[in-house]
Amino acid sequence: MLRQGELLRRLARDYGGRFLLVSVDTDREKAIAQRYGVKGLPSCKLFRNGRVAEEIHGMQTEGDYRSLIERHLCPLADRAQAAALA
Repeated sequence: MLRQGELLRRLARDYGGRFLLVSVDTDREKAIAQRYGVKGLPSCKLFRNGRVAEEIHGMQTEGDYRSLIERHLCPLADRAQAAALA
């Protein structure tokens, strides 16, 4: 079974840059962990517009992570239309 970080890195590659994956070493960055209420690992927080939009605690299946990502991604057609309008 893949660890959370490995699975999320693979999903980031699969999605081809449609989301930014950031990993925080909570042992070194205790202030960040405290600020966002990380009490146990693994923990995953999805941010939109600088705020936590959704979070998952504990290891999940690949399908669960994909569902989380999909709920917050702008469809590619919408992105293409926005680029064309700009």
